[in-house]
Amino acid sequence: MAALRHSLLLCMFVSGCYASQPETAITNNLSNCIEIKNSVISLKDSIPVLKIQYKEIKRTSECGCKSMISTYKSHAILNGHSSLLIGGQVLLTGKQNVEIPIATDKRLIGQAKVNLTLSCALPS
Repeated sequence: MAALRHSLLLCMFVSGCYASQPETAITNNLSNCIEIKNSVISLKDSIPVLKIQYKEIKRTSECGCKSMISTYKSHAILNGHSSLLIGGQVLLTGKQNVEIPIATDKRLIGQAKVNLTLSCALPS
């Protein structure tokens, strides 16, 4: 019983913890440059974020991108329907971990599967 209480407390304080972890998929259009090693959804200030551990194989500019900036979009997939949750820009260079917001509120995800797509950003 003490071990269960400890793991629940650890879950609440370390990861922000979802009651049940939504299923996630990452469509990595940058896979020749960025290798996704691990990902987990957690809450940060009540905002669902996808914590991604990655390895930069080579710069995205060497993979056809015109910029160091990458774009992401997250979609909720439920009953075969896809709904855009949020999108933006992210730098995947010089680090090994990144936190990407995947929705503005966890209720937007609910029981849906979350699909995050990483791509090259258009030049600004």
